[in-house]
Amino acid sequence: MERPVICNTGAGDIDRIFASGELGHALDVNDRASWERAIDSLDRLLKLDPFKIRQRGLKSFGLESGVDAYRSIYERLSKPI
Repeated sequence: MERPVICNTGAGDIDRIFASGELGHALDVNDRASWERAIDSLDRLLKLDPFKIRQRGLKSFGLESGVDAYRSIYERLSKPI
């Protein structure tokens, strides 16, 4: 949607994906300082280029990247030991 997001940490690879700050901010919902950092990041996040957010988001969450990731897993699993 070309908008940065704030999401919680500790879910799958979200921490890694959001570490760069190019898509938004991941916060630890149990840590007050993490909430403060998220709030402090709002001005910066709202200035991010929407096109770049979309492109980066497609790399991590797009259908093609998901298909490629699953294909890689299935190929590894189907190889004889």
